[in-house]
Amino acid sequence: MKKRWQEQALPSRQVIGEMIESLRSVLFPGYFGFSELKAESLCFHVGSTLDHVRRDLQEQIKRGLCFSCEEGPGCLPVCDAKARELTGEFLRNCRRCSGFWPWMFALPTRAIRQRRTRTR
Repeated sequence: MKKRWQEQALPSRQVIGEMIESLRSVLFPGYFGFSELKAESLCFHVGSTLDHVRRDLQEQIKRGLCFSCEEGPGCLPVCDAKARELTGEFLRNCRRCSGFWPWMFALPTRAIRQRRTRTR
């Protein structure tokens, strides 16, 4: 069994589960998480949620890296930098998925406008 340097905690199952739920609410806004999401608050919701995910994910990755690190007691700065790098890479890849958000909320709005103009 490996010794954890500086008694660094292991990744938390609960926090990881919460991050997954948060990412679901970002990828499928209105379907998961807050169901009363409006088009006007979509950008805020996505940005705020991803900021929380970024902080939590970086911490959980750092915990995992420190647990398996062979650097010794001085590993914390190294693991923290690597966790920051991996978290940034993950979120940049998630950004590729964000291309569908604008049209997903624009479609219902367009359909409502079209119905209104037809009934006038």
